[in-house]
Amino acid sequence: MIKFNSAPSYFWLNVWVLANIIELATQRFCDRFVDYKIDPGHRLYDQMTQAARSIRANIAEGSGRHETSLETEMRLTDVARASSHELLGDYMNYMMRHSLQAWASDDKRFVSVINLRLDDPAYGSDFIPDAMSHISRQMARFDCFLVRGTVADAANCLAALCLKINAMLTSMLVSQLRDFKQQGGFAENLT
Repeated sequence: MIKFNSAPSYFWLNVWVLANIIELATQRFCDRFVDYKIDPGHRLYDQMTQAARSIRANIAEGSGRHETSLETEMRLTDVARASSHELLGDYMNYMMRHSLQAWASDDKRFVSVINLRLDDPAYGSDFIPDAMSHISRQMARFDCFLVRGTVADAANCLAALCLKINAMLTSMLVSQLRDFKQQGGFAENLT
């Protein structure tokens, strides 16, 4: 039997945890509020859920490439960031289409979402169920907007989370670029 000693490195990243929250919350948002009347071909549903998935998947894939190619890691982090911009645009468009009021940057709800700090994960040898529990607990911290709130609350919360993850990904890119300039990557050094 194969033994796994520890979780993949990206499991420990708050940006990856947040990406999972955004993906799950976007799927729920679309299940609840993007119905056949406004999206008969399910195109909006598909694009929003795929953009959310792209954020999470590219963080994981980029992190997995860290040891072999810092350039690839940066490119995938940038794709994740671009996907967060795309998803933000979808939430803005949804709110405009449904005449929903966007939260101002000084709105206490916006500030609470932006400033909420995720708890650090604590994974044991069963890191997959541990990670799933951790992500669920962190997501529940936004339930007042995502589950118990109105459609406007959910859309605004998710737009704020897109801005939050975008800032986190931008910070990651700056750090990755600094590392790349200092040491290059395995593949780059081979060249």
